[in-house]
Amino acid sequence: MTTFSIVGGDKRNIFLKELLEDDGHKVKIYGFCDYKTKDLKNSKTLEDAIKDTDFIISSIPFTNKEGWLIFAPFSKEVIPYYDILQLMNSKQKLVAGSINKDIMKTAKDKGIEFIDILKNEEINILNAVPTAEGIIKIAIEETEITLCTANIMILGYGRIGSVTAHMLKGMGANVLVVTNRIFDSNRGKSFGHRVIDYSDINDHLMDMDIIINTANNNVINSKNFIYISEDTLLIDVSSPPFGINMEDSFKFGAKTLWARALPGKIAPKSVAMYIRDGLYKIIDAQ
Repeated sequence: MTTFSIVGGDKRNIFLKELLEDDGHKVKIYGFCDYKTKDLKNSKTLEDAIKDTDFIISSIPFTNKEGWLIFAPFSKEVIPYYDILQLMNSKQKLVAGSINKDIMKTAKDKGIEFIDILKNEEINILNAVPTAEGIIKIAIEETEITLCTANIMILGYGRIGSVTAHMLKGMGANVLVVTNRIFDSNRGKSFGHRVIDYSDINDHLMDMDIIINTANNNVINSKNFIYISEDTLLIDVSSPPFGINMEDSFKFGAKTLWARALPGKIAPKSVAMYIRDGLYKIIDAQ
C-alpha cells in the first residue's frame, strides 16, 4: 500500500483522494477547509499532512499568479510552496503540474524529487479534451453570437489547439489556425483548416470574433491590439510567460480572459482518473 498526501489543488484532487482510497491506499489531505460539500477530514497542520507519506501530491498549476503560493482555492490559509519543501525528506516525492524552473531547482538543491505530472504525454493528450470543452464553454458564455459561422482564430496547433480547432469546426465555426511549424501547418490543412503564419496575423485580426491563444510565447501585444476590434473576445489558456500580453490588453481595453486550470473546472473527475493512472505508472516504474 502506498501512502499519499494531497496538499492544495482544486476538485481534481478531491476526486483523486476518493479514487486512491477506493483502491486501498491511505490518503491524508490538507488545504480544503473551505470545501463545504464534503467533510474531507483535513490534517490539522501541513506537517501532519506530509509526515510519513510516500508521495505528496499538490496542485495543477503548482503555484498561483504570485508564483510562491500553492494554488489552493479551498484553503483558508495561504500555503507557500517552500513550506512543503522544508517539511519533506529525500525519500518522499512531490507531484504537481506546471512547475517553474526556479522551484524545480530549489527542490533539486534540497535533494527532493519533483515530478511534473503535466510532462506526462499521455495525461497531456487526455487533458486537451476538457480544456477544449472549457474554452468552448467560455466562448459561448462570454459572447452574444453563435459559434456556428463565427470567425475564430486559434494561436498554436499543438494538443490543445488541434482538439479545440476540430471541435469548433464541427460546430460550424470558421476556424483560422496560426502556426509557424511546418508539421502543424500541414496537419491543420489536412483537417480542412485555414492555416497562416504568425507574421500574417495582423491581416486577419480585425475580422475575428474570438481569438484563442494556446501558445506560451508572447504572440499578441501592443503591435497586434491596434488591429483587434473592441468586440473581439480573447481567451488565453497558456502558461507563463503567456501568449497574450495582459498589460497591453488592459491598455487597449480588450476583453481578454486568462483561463487556466480548465480541466479541473470542466471535468475534475475524469482528470482525476488520468492523474491516478499516471501516478500508478510512475510507482510501477520505480
